[in-house]
Amino acid sequence: MKELQEACLSDVLKAISLDDNDSEQYFIASLVYGCMGDLDNALLYAFEASKRSIFDSRPYHMTFLVFVAKNLIDEALRVLADMEHEFPSDFSIILNKVEMDHYLYGPEVALASIKTALETWYQLFNHTFSNLESQEGDDKTTNSLPGRSIIRTIFPRKDNPDTRSVFWLFNTSKTPKFQSQMTFSFFNDIKDSIILLALLLQKMAMIYLELRSYESAKKCIDDIKSLGYVFPEVYLLDAMYHKGIGSVEKYEEYLETALYLNPNHVESLHQLVLFYLEQYDKFDDQKSKLMNLELAEETARHLVKVSPKNFISWQVLGRVLHEMNVDIGESLSCFSRALELKDFVSIIPFKRIVRRLKPNDLNVKTVV
Repeated sequence: MKELQEACLSDVLKAISLDDNDSEQYFIASLVYGCMGDLDNALLYAFEASKRSIFDSRPYHMTFLVFVAKNLIDEALRVLADMEHEFPSDFSIILNKVEMDHYLYGPEVALASIKTALETWYQLFNHTFSNLESQEGDDKTTNSLPGRSIIRTIFPRKDNPDTRSVFWLFNTSKTPKFQSQMTFSFFNDIKDSIILLALLLQKMAMIYLELRSYESAKKCIDDIKSLGYVFPEVYLLDAMYHKGIGSVEKYEEYLETALYLNPNHVESLHQLVLFYLEQYDKFDDQKSKLMNLELAEETARHLVKVSPKNFISWQVLGRVLHEMNVDIGESLSCFSRALELKDFVSIIPFKRIVRRLKPNDLNVKTVV
């Protein structure tokens, strides 16, 4: 991975030397530096990218991430406020705000922020959809609008309890409060808009699981699936839901589905290691215990390979090796490495959609 990052950085810096005004290359350089843990250069190149393209919000997102990684919360909040003012139509900003609310104030405040964001999203989507319907009139092509199937799926009839989604957990009958310049181009960027909606619902489900409100979490998960986009995180959430209600078989099944979609999905790999360790403790016969321990070791080593700067990766590998009691030195080395990385914050701590990215760029698979 390090060799690939260095090769990518070399190519990007060469491109910058050939065209000093290419903001895209500066942004990519910032991203690569960030992934390599060089936060100072990540911040520098993000700033240079923002100077060369004042209409692109991505360098501002990157600046925000660097400040979070440096634990400079006040600076991160100021960047958020600037983005909200400069890019009122960039809905992904609300994802950052929700994450910050969760980090600073806890799950209840974050949940309230998500509900407000979902209500705004709904009102804006419904407003745009209604306008398009009135403009199209009886035109038969209106039936092919992507928004039609989505709005019928995710926003079912309010008076039908069998199809009620999480959107009816709160009042959506108020007059929408949004600024005139806040014009989401839902039908120009319908896929990005729906993925953003899915990410909000994903965060909502995570908080409900944290609060052990399992049925509410399940409604969020089902709503995400109804959108037609399949994220590994969605099946991880389904796994955690079934773990919460005590369904171990379904827990394992959904973890395997998440890893089928992305074999390198860090959170799912971590949960799978923990699952094998739990099974190891559960069985009495040595053959079953050894099998689960070997599976745990194999998964933990893969986790370290795909996420070497994550202290949890080394922590779980150290725990597995300690249980195996084969090489105490390697186990201690893993724990030591975990302690070294404990204060290191990933440059990408939050999930988001970067403007102009297509679903395939995000390892998203579409359900047909």
